[in-house]
Amino acid sequence: MTPGMVLRRITGKVGAAPVGRVILFYNAALQRLRLVDDAGVQSDISSSGGGGGAPTGAAGGDLGGTYPNPTVTQARGLRDSGGTTLTMATIAAGELLQRVGTTVDGLAASATPAASIVPIADSSGFLDGWISAAIKGPRTNVIFLYVLPLSGTSVNMVGSGPAATTGGILTPSQSEVDYFCTQFGDASAFNARWYVSGAFRTNQGTIVLNYNFKLGSDTTGSTQHGFMGLSSALTLATANPSGDIGCLRWDITTANFKLFTKDNTTGTDTDTGVAVTPSYYYMVQMIFTAAAGVPSSISIKIGRGSTAQLAATDFLTAATTTTSTTMPRSTVDLHAIMSLYRLAASANRSFRFNYFRMTITPGWVT
Repeated sequence: MTPGMVLRRITGKVGAAPVGRVILFYNAALQRLRLVDDAGVQSDISSSGGGGGAPTGAAGGDLGGTYPNPTVTQARGLRDSGGTTLTMATIAAGELLQRVGTTVDGLAASATPAASIVPIADSSGFLDGWISAAIKGPRTNVIFLYVLPLSGTSVNMVGSGPAATTGGILTPSQSEVDYFCTQFGDASAFNARWYVSGAFRTNQGTIVLNYNFKLGSDTTGSTQHGFMGLSSALTLATANPSGDIGCLRWDITTANFKLFTKDNTTGTDTDTGVAVTPSYYYMVQMIFTAAAGVPSSISIKIGRGSTAQLAATDFLTAATTTTSTTMPRSTVDLHAIMSLYRLAASANRSFRFNYFRMTITPGWVT
């Protein structure tokens, strides 16, 4: 006898109906009493007749077949711990279950990234396809740069790696709250700049440059030419200097910043639509992209604001400007640079430099 099953022979009547000889047993799985008559027909005893209904949280269903091997023929639904009946939607093979309101529906899972999909391991056992290349990919070159000389010191350093040259560099006053920075541009030197000396080429997969700076209070006086990005030349004293260049550019005639590209022959300005505003803060990201070892495009994104925090916030929703015209040649060594040339030097014709970051990711990284 199966444990939990009670057999009893009954004669006479159960309720008002004559039943002859029956077997009364308790089904532990369904938690209810069942009758089996001489013909083998099974029936439940209803809750009003002494049986019990399914408890809260149990699944309801229909039974088929005959004793002693009944089978479930239909599941009618689920009930949560609070007693709410949940409806089963159509579930596809391989889907997970999720509750949506009072419905239990299917939720797709995949090793291939897609919206509203649960990530699962691929054939290698890893979530490789779901991890961004920017996070997992190798970097062949990462540079993070601060320049912070003593106050009032004119720096003239040339060597391998980061270099500050030619211009007077001053630390800003302490009134510059929450903005760690160095001021490039004093009252004497025409050039105020820093650069990273290296053999950077635009065929190197993806190059990402990040700048954070504040413009001086005078952006229209005298003659000024500002550049930041990659350039083969260090002397950027005109609006269209020689060399191979991919830079953000501004001067006293530009209402908006320009994305300037040059292939050593032709220089092209692409308007970013972002205003050049005195004493404003700017957060800039430039991305150089190569396809099969050939420079394909440069894109730029600029956040701006009257405070550093506003510039960072604006950057999150800023539009992107992209160009593929007159790109710097892939065979030319470039420097990372930020430069401001002033025909008449002034501490107000300057920029305050917060940070620079350069990341190069090989083209074979996926």
